[in-house]
Amino acid sequence: MHHILGVDSNNVVLKGTVDHANAHVRVKGQSVKVRHGHWKLPVTLTKHGDNKFRVVATRKGYVKSSTTATIMRELSAAERAVIRQEKAARRANRRALESAESYLAMSGFSKQGLYEQLSSSAGEGFSQAEAQYAVDHVDADWNKEAVESARSYLEMSPMSRNELIEQLSSSAGEGFTYEQALYAVNKVY
Repeated sequence: MHHILGVDSNNVVLKGTVDHANAHVRVKGQSVKVRHGHWKLPVTLTKHGDNKFRVVATRKGYVKSSTTATIMRELSAAERAVIRQEKAARRANRRALESAESYLAMSGFSKQGLYEQLSSSAGEGFSQAEAQYAVDHVDADWNKEAVESARSYLEMSPMSRNELIEQLSSSAGEGFTYEQALYAVNKVY
């Protein structure tokens, strides 16, 4: 049993020797050239972990001999780096999502307002991609958020319907869609 460890590429060369210089060698059913008792064959590894290759040597009048070459395909430094980055991105997305949930639990936020809160350096300082992930995946009913926001405005100061719609739907205000603002105003008035 041959173990070639530490291979971090998909392309390797299997090598071997046979006692009889003119023996025939087949690897995984493929005929391999033997020169002076030595043979080699470039192979492609198809998966991480163990890749097995059956090597069979035959010569007229002799008992057939076979062995299995096992090549361990390890992760390359570049592949490990990619996996680390993906894990770090998933962790950051999860943190952004948790942060989004806690903001929504505190007060009414529009999707846009929440995105800005999460991504602004004055807010949580998440990256734009992380903030986007959070607002896309948070379990929110934006109409209900608009109602919550409308109520808190009316508690602070009396506003006309139109003023409240403007405050809720303006990008300088709360950033709800016009439909969400209208829904909220119809609920609170």
